[in-house]
Amino acid sequence: FTLEDADFSSMGTIEDLFELAIEFEKDTVLFYGILQPLIEEQKTLEQLHAIIQEEENHATCLKERLGK
Repeated sequence: FTLEDADFSSMGTIEDLFELAIEFEKDTVLFYGILQPLIEEQKTLEQLHAIIQEEENHATCLKERLGK
């Protein structure tokens, strides 16, 4: 998960930047989802679920800003 490959100079609008941020949030949720089966400790799993929820909230907020 890096923004190194993002070409910000090719983004013509703020909407383009929001779309990139939304995709980044989605990728983060997918990554954390991959980790879930590997975690056995309940407290850690609960914390991971809270992080996933927060990342999903970020994506929702960005989508709302775009009017989606």
